[in-house]
Amino acid sequence: MIRSIEMDIKNKIIRTSNRSTILSIYSMVGSLIASVGNIIIGKTADYSLKMGFITCSIMSISAFLLMIIYHRLTKEKNNDC
Repeated sequence: MIRSIEMDIKNKIIRTSNRSTILSIYSMVGSLIASVGNIIIGKTADYSLKMGFITCSIMSISAFLLMIIYHRLTKEKNNDC
């Protein structure tokens, strides 16, 4: 269910004719970020399980804050037009 909502949002954001190229770039960047995040969480969990959970929590909170900032910036941009 989330995947279809995500794809709908991505398709509405893309305003060029090269839709498939942009979606591929989004996918590649998402995979790279997920890989780096998994490595970071894994290394901290090797050190201590508690640190692994703390790292995961910090990353989740950071992602949530970035989504809020993005939403506010795009809302302001749409209001300016």
